[in-house]
Amino acid sequence: MGALVELRNVSYKYPGSSGWALIGITLELGKGLSIVTGPTGSGKSTLLRVISGAVPKIYGGILKGYVRVEGKPVLVPQEFDSFIIMPTVREDLEYAAEAGGASPWEAVRVARRAAEALGIEDLLERSVASLSTGERQRVAIAAALAMGATMILLDEPLAHQDEVGASLVRESIEKLGFEAVIVAEHRISLVAGLASKIVVMDGGRIVVEGAPRDVLGYASKLMDPLGAIGDRLENCRARCLED
Repeated sequence: MGALVELRNVSYKYPGSSGWALIGITLELGKGLSIVTGPTGSGKSTLLRVISGAVPKIYGGILKGYVRVEGKPVLVPQEFDSFIIMPTVREDLEYAAEAGGASPWEAVRVARRAAEALGIEDLLERSVASLSTGERQRVAIAAALAMGATMILLDEPLAHQDEVGASLVRESIEKLGFEAVIVAEHRISLVAGLASKIVVMDGGRIVVEGAPRDVLGYASKLMDPLGAIGDRLENCRARCLED
């Protein structure tokens, strides 16, 4: 299977920072679900920004190394409200479609199709401000779909509602037609069983990567030295071993 994402010795420093947020990252990611995990501040979100092109295009800073990404990646940030721009759901999805290259008349059809894919067609005339957290999260992913994304990058999708976020990750893989789904998340027990690869980061570096059955035990020790969530990760690892 060919890699859709290839990084070679990538390092990155934010503007005004004295330290490097990423250090010597070499990584290949293919189709399906890849999870990037690690403690807070480990570089997960920054890695997604590099893959999406937001670093350095939007954030500036110094980027070193080789980056190759096939297809059209779209990053849905942890604060996904910042991804939703227009006052109503319909307007936001049509805006996203036009941003993705659709003409104004095509955008109407593309927006409707994206809403139907996420099961939010009944929200099209609603004000974004009136939506629940879970509904806004669906709108944000529908916007990525309307933009024509072939690869979706989800930053901490479980941060607001574990089960809702996990369901959206599953749908992104199984129903929405994205070639690749890359998730940055430190609470991975609900989605680890769906992954083809897990990448564990710490201090801006990759410390281990591989199939879930090989990586989950290490990840639980790094992020949870007192064992508060270790049992859930080990149970997930056991399920992976059975598959």
